[in-house]
Amino acid sequence: MRSFPPEIRNFAGVFARLQDRRHEADYDPFIKPTQAEAQGFIGEAAEAIDALRSAPEPDRRAFCAYVLFRDRR
Repeated sequence: MRSFPPEIRNFAGVFARLQDRRHEADYDPFIKPTQAEAQGFIGEAAEAIDALRSAPEPDRRAFCAYVLFRDRR
């Protein structure tokens, strides 16, 4: 991941963080995000997606290949 530009590294971090929050909300009955928290998550995701879109196309393509084909042992 270190070789990717900051926009892509940030997107990956936000994606992983929000995915963890979603899993918590799906499987922990005591997790109940407020509407304000949910809106914050949506805003964070939108900003990360916009930043990803601003990254150079060759880097975006390389990131897609990295996510799809990296070794997951």
